[in-house]
Amino acid sequence: MSKDNIQIPDGVKPPATILEEANKFTANFRTFENKNKIPHLLLFDIKSGAYYLLCHLDSESLSKTADLDAVLDPFESEEYKLNRDIYIDTYAYKFMESDALKGRSFEDIVVEYDTSDNIFPPAWDILREHFEKKLPNYIVDTAPSNYRRYGRYPMSRYPYLQNIVQTHYVLFAQLRGFDIYLLRDDHETN
Repeated sequence: MSKDNIQIPDGVKPPATILEEANKFTANFRTFENKNKIPHLLLFDIKSGAYYLLCHLDSESLSKTADLDAVLDPFESEEYKLNRDIYIDTYAYKFMESDALKGRSFEDIVVEYDTSDNIFPPAWDILREHFEKKLPNYIVDTAPSNYRRYGRYPMSRYPYLQNIVQTHYVLFAQLRGFDIYLLRDDHETN
């Protein structure tokens, strides 16, 4: 079966929402398959119950969009990161580097395509509680720099926070695309 530019093996019956997300992905990324007018293959992992799209992205596209600091469980320790650091002084790295210089390609990188807001549901309640007790001296807005892809969360999407900043803070500095706001002197700091 084929839907748009997605090939689906016989017996695999993805819900409409999965097809919609897969089509959004192929529209947002210039994959090797798109460039060469080859359909993408949508597969299903029976054990995990997850659908996945087999495709090829160049390193430039991947590095601009991937969150290299993604974690499996934000409440666990750093060792649960999805993407481990690469240590260039290890035998495995040197072996990979040698193979790459000889033309070997490296595939099978598993990446989760997440279009949801990267915010934990209780985060706003916790933030409000803290702000009601005491406003912080500084607020750093990373969205303008798109640091860790936070450009998709401009302050204008969060009226509560935007109102606090406009009412109680002044733009203190702009550093490498970060906006740093300072609590105004006329605000009582408890």
